[in-house]
Amino acid sequence: MAKFKCKNFGSCSLADAGKEFEIAPGGDDKCSECAMTLVPLQDGSTIKNGNGGGNLKFVIAGLVVVVILAAGGYMWWSKKQVVEFKSDESTSAPTAVAPVAPEPKPAVSSEAAPAAPPVAVVPAAQTEVNVGETSARMTCDDATRANRPDAEKICRRAAAVTLLNSGAQAAVAGKLEQAEKDYAAAKDKDADIPELYFNLALLKARQGKGSEVIDNLTLAVNKGFTQMDLIGSEQLFVKLTTDPDFRAKFNKLLGKK
Repeated sequence: MAKFKCKNFGSCSLADAGKEFEIAPGGDDKCSECAMTLVPLQDGSTIKNGNGGGNLKFVIAGLVVVVILAAGGYMWWSKKQVVEFKSDESTSAPTAVAPVAPEPKPAVSSEAAPAAPPVAVVPAAQTEVNVGETSARMTCDDATRANRPDAEKICRRAAAVTLLNSGAQAAVAGKLEQAEKDYAAAKDKDADIPELYFNLALLKARQGKGSEVIDNLTLAVNKGFTQMDLIGSEQLFVKLTTDPDFRAKFNKLLGKK
């Protein structure tokens, strides 16, 4: 019968005790405690336990340390190569980029744009002048609450402004008869509003009544209308200058020869 020993030192008490197993040929060669395969003893040799097993452990531990050091050295070398590669990239000459040509700016005309006529309420397409209706109403309310002696006059001005703006909107919409009625009613409330006569002049120009255009423009200027450039550039008036008599009176009003 052959002799065997267990080599599972540290985990098997039979291996640590150096127990020998006698096993017949073809018998079970597993340790009865840990089920490890038993090692046969040849020529009276023995498997050392205790210190002998400790020496084997030191050999295995030494191999593990060598493997760990080798792996660590490889990782350090790999990182060093990556760092050196990145350093080469950062110090390499930058790729030249072609400059982007600026977009050409649109040419700006040296001629000053004509001033747009001041329009307070209604769309800019109309040429009629509007007066601040809200402020006029507020002034009327303030004067009434304060029992001012001129409250009635102030409120009549506010009512006239409302009618004036209503007439301007009607004129722009092509409702010339309604515009004329509103202007007449505004004139009854307050006949001293300069813009009223300017709008009346526009209405008469739409109707082709040149002489009444001059009369209303003259009243507008006399009552304080100062926008002479607006009068001179208004196309409804300019169209009437084909008439020599109208042109002479119109130029005189504007201070032209």
